[in-house]
Parts: sequence; C-alpha cells; structure tokens
Amino acid sequence: VQATDPARPVSVIIYRVAKEDARLSDPINLYIDKHYQASLIGNTYTEQWLCPGDRLFSVAFNDVTNRHTSREQGVLLPVQAVPVQYFVISQNEQGQAVIQPASQEQAAQYKNSLKRLQKHTIPRVVTKACAVSS
Repeated sequence: VQATDPARPVSVIIYRVAKEDARLSDPINLYIDKHYQASLIGNTYTEQWLCPGDRLFSVAFNDVTNRHTSREQGVLLPVQAVPVQYFVISQNEQGQAVIQPASQEQAAQYKNSLKRLQKHTIPRVVTKACAVSS
C-alpha cells in the first residue's frame, strides 16, 4: 500500500456484507465520529473522505427506538495515510452489526457490494482540511 501525505484526506470506503437472511433488508446505521454517514441496506457501500488518524466508527441495526444512541458507542479504528482504505460491516454470531478494517483484496471479493452505492440518505459527516503535524 502506497502512503500519501498525512495532511490529505483519505478515501474511506465502507461496505456491508449482508447474509441471506431476514435482516438483509434491515438498515445498518453507520456513524463516524458520532455523525451520521449512511444506512446500508443489503449489500451496499458508502464513501467518505477522512483525515488520517483514529476515528470512532459506530454501527447498529436501525435504533430509532433507542433514539439513535448507538452513535455514542463504537470502536476507534485508525484511518491510515493511504490513497484508499476499506472497512467492512457484517453481522457477528450474535446477530449484531460490527465493523472492521478490510484489505483491498478482501474488498475485491465483495465486488457486488461495491457496485451499489447507498444513495437514499444524506451523510452528515463534516470533512475539514487535515491538520499538518510539525
């Protein structure tokens, strides 16, 4: 993986791998740093430009009954200073939504997911200029 300038945003592609079950049509809400990014339904993806560094990624099946409190919980994952970085959302054995980093090779296995951009909602993630470290 070729490194880029740490002061430049990185293309972050987050895709969902949905099992063929009853939850396939249930949206998984994705929040980045507590800001809404997308509701992924089925095998779809979303893209956001982020500055390198640790970001809070939160994922949960539609949590409207909990007033979308899932955005407050999540995992810190590093966004590397690379041209493109991938993350995959799937279900664990308990049926909960989980997110983890994925390699370009892993993402290529799910090219069907990467053909369907999620377009039915508007991201609320704010992309700012990246800070230059001195």
